[in-house]
Amino acid sequence: MSGMVQSNRKVVRLSKRKIRLIVVVLVSSLIVWAGVSLLPLISSSRRGRDDLMSANDPSISSAESGVQNIGGSIASKMMPNPFRNNQEISVSDTREFLKTNYSASIKTRDVQGVVGSAKNIIKGNDGRIDNLSSSEKSGYLTFVVPKSKFETFRKEIEGLAHKKLFSETNSSQNLLGQKQSIEEQISNINNTLENLKQQKESLLSNHTQTVASINRELASIRVELKVLRKTIDETEDQDVIALLRTQENALVAREATQKQKLATENNKYSAENTSLDNQIKNQNTNLVNVNKQDTKFVENIETVDGSIDVSWISVWEMIKVFSPISPVIIIIVLVLIIWNILARLGYVPKFILE
Repeated sequence: MSGMVQSNRKVVRLSKRKIRLIVVVLVSSLIVWAGVSLLPLISSSRRGRDDLMSANDPSISSAESGVQNIGGSIASKMMPNPFRNNQEISVSDTREFLKTNYSASIKTRDVQGVVGSAKNIIKGNDGRIDNLSSSEKSGYLTFVVPKSKFETFRKEIEGLAHKKLFSETNSSQNLLGQKQSIEEQISNINNTLENLKQQKESLLSNHTQTVASINRELASIRVELKVLRKTIDETEDQDVIALLRTQENALVAREATQKQKLATENNKYSAENTSLDNQIKNQNTNLVNVNKQDTKFVENIETVDGSIDVSWISVWEMIKVFSPISPVIIIIVLVLIIWNILARLGYVPKFILE
């Protein structure tokens, strides 16, 4: 019976040339497969790096938005940047005001479960979620967490997936230029306020002296008028009275002039004083606003802005990730082993190399 099976067994003879051709085809296929598999990873890496560069360098973000809106770009180029470029900062100022940005990518079989866990981790570390989207195949979160709890947050996020299914990127930028700009604005406003207060004091001093001088002149004129009018009342000579009346009219005119000068001085002082008061009020408002900017700046550097990208992974992709050997090679080896076993049993043709 075994002799009959042996005689009916099919034998396929292969030449070395065909074997070489098959090997070349398999190697080429593996190279193509590797290229196709790595291309999404390279694109994702570049995209993540570009996102981080945009987050850390405002000029890159403005340039990208300018491509989408040419008019907005031109307008932004015409407007001066209120913050200093770090390249313009003196090396003697060694302070650091680091702003940290974080991004993570997670591959999982349960996207919505991982998104929910990430949300709870953010909330559990006193964070704030700014954007959240989730579906069966993908999920995305943007968030802010306190810098003081960032390391705890990182460890908890890393625990959501195996290290081969998890990747993260951290970046920090020293915002010293912004801090110096805020400090310079505060210094300029305080200097302006001091100058305005000095002007106000000088204005009041000059006004007081001017008013006092006018009042002294008015008092002198009024004394002369009082004496002159008394003299007129006691005089009977009409020629003398006429002369005295002329002097009286002159004094009355001088009195009217001094009264006008006093009214003009008071109006001038009131207008200039009101103007200074308004300028001081505006500068105080500016100081409040800049102090608010400083508070927001401190809050900004004491938080970490981040994003988490969650994507679904198939079983085949997981095999490719965890296997040290290409799954294609494993399948080929298994097929060859199974084929060899079946060939020995006589179920499939046996290949013989010539």
